[in-house]
Amino acid sequence: MNTHTLERELLRRSRQVAALSQLAQELAGSLDTDRVAGSGLTHALAVAEMDAGEVLLWDDDKHALVHCLHAGASSEAFAEQQVFAPGDGVPGMVLRTGGVLVLDAVAAPERVRRPGLTAAGFRTLISLPLRTEVRTIGVMNLAAFEPRAADLELEELLLGLGGQVGTALDRAQTYERERRLRRRLEALNQATLAIAGELSLATLLQRICDIARELTGARYAALGVADLRQRLTEFFTSGISQEQRQSLDHLPEGHGLLGLILRGDAPVRVPSIAQHSMSYGFPPGHPPMKSFLGVPIVLRGRNLGNLYLTDKEGDTAFTGDDEQVLMQLAAHAAIAIENARLYGRTSESLERRVAELHEANAQLAYLSSLAISAQEEERRRLARELHDDTAQELASLLVRLRVLERTTDPHELRARLHEFRELIARALDGVRRMAMDLRPSALDDLGLVPALEAHARAMTDRWGVRVRLSATGIETRLPADVELVTYRIVQEALSNIFKHAQATEVSVALAAGAGELHVQVRDNGHGFDVEQTLASRERGLGLFGMQERASLVGGRVDVTSTPGSGTEVHATIPIRGARNGGSREAGRRG
Repeated sequence: MNTHTLERELLRRSRQVAALSQLAQELAGSLDTDRVAGSGLTHALAVAEMDAGEVLLWDDDKHALVHCLHAGASSEAFAEQQVFAPGDGVPGMVLRTGGVLVLDAVAAPERVRRPGLTAAGFRTLISLPLRTEVRTIGVMNLAAFEPRAADLELEELLLGLGGQVGTALDRAQTYERERRLRRRLEALNQATLAIAGELSLATLLQRICDIARELTGARYAALGVADLRQRLTEFFTSGISQEQRQSLDHLPEGHGLLGLILRGDAPVRVPSIAQHSMSYGFPPGHPPMKSFLGVPIVLRGRNLGNLYLTDKEGDTAFTGDDEQVLMQLAAHAAIAIENARLYGRTSESLERRVAELHEANAQLAYLSSLAISAQEEERRRLARELHDDTAQELASLLVRLRVLERTTDPHELRARLHEFRELIARALDGVRRMAMDLRPSALDDLGLVPALEAHARAMTDRWGVRVRLSATGIETRLPADVELVTYRIVQEALSNIFKHAQATEVSVALAAGAGELHVQVRDNGHGFDVEQTLASRERGLGLFGMQERASLVGGRVDVTSTPGSGTEVHATIPIRGARNGGSREAGRRG
């Protein structure tokens, strides 16, 4: 290999390393699926020196790969087929095998399934899996105008890139699912409060019908109440105009899918009503409808009616999340209908019905706590993945660069390699720091105070702000939920201080006694308007998060601050089953 060829090859490798390093930095801080997919595709094109590409992601509801985005070519080039089942075409084959596939788009068009690519002049297609540790969540297709051959080293490079992008996509999708679930739970909780305050059964059932449509994005919703003979006696609709309602001659008689729900005990969810074997058609004057989701209103094994939705927004099918929301609302409807039927009987019976409604509300609160628990478990998993996977990959790349440094190349190359090694080493330290921020091992292994000491030292080293930590009355381990909530409250408070307060001194004080743990975080920063910040959905999110965490264990958080005079966060958390006594002082001086 002559000097010119070697220099060109080294330049290409340098560009690949730079692209991978840049990709790692971009993925580490992104929780947006489209941004992660777009960044991964852009850097994959740079690494493989291809001209265009697309990302296909797995859709659980469709049980297939679905086109997500493309880059480097017009959308028509990828428009012929945008959904691939396992084993279908090149993406389906890669999904099944988990390996990199390289094809000549002209020689094998029946396998490529992208006539637009060949029509646009593309010759080569490289398809690679986007994987996590346990599954393939998508496929990336890369296309080039010139014939290309992928050697074993490039395939391994693309597999590593696919794993990096797949892990980041899985993290982003998990975050988005959790965020959507939180929003729905909050909306459902508000809806429950509105339902609980309504005394009129008719108004309550109409409200449930409206809420079901709003929370799921359906165009139409309906709720029917049945008698003992399974005939509808009351019918409420949402989304249908008064004129359309009046044009219907009679109430639904329970044929087709409505009868299937009314006489069954399980939800029914179909993408197209007309294609279902139980489809009965619509009466004259009925608006056309396509997608369908219905659930029975059941209480103690008795079917009291049905609640159903049609025409999901965006002409898409209803999801499993929509089904869970509808089942929760149907449970409220069941209790409301039963209470109405039992109204006027003995006070004991009425109190039992009210207790059931309270139990349903408690279940919603339990679901909210599960969402927080799921978030904490996700943080634990992300920390493990960042430390064991991403950090190890960067370490492996360091080893390869050291090997390359020992070659008989020009001094300039050695200088460049030294720079790359330092850059990757810093990135590796950053990844490990992120892992510690997500889930400190000291909290599980040593307890609350040592974990906060370590966090205070790390924050001092990072921001250069003096942090003092003191703990009084804590000699033994506190309950796990108390330790976790306390750590997260202090972590969020310190993060807010370092990001916004411009403080020079910070103190954290823990004091346990009389069955309570008092936490105080103070700073000498410029302060802020608490009410105005809490009213902001973006700026007040951290404060809301602290208050919500404390409330889950029966505690509370109070924030006092005045612009120009610093801030104090005070949390009071009940301690159940913990012994108190003694003192412990720790400090970190910047």
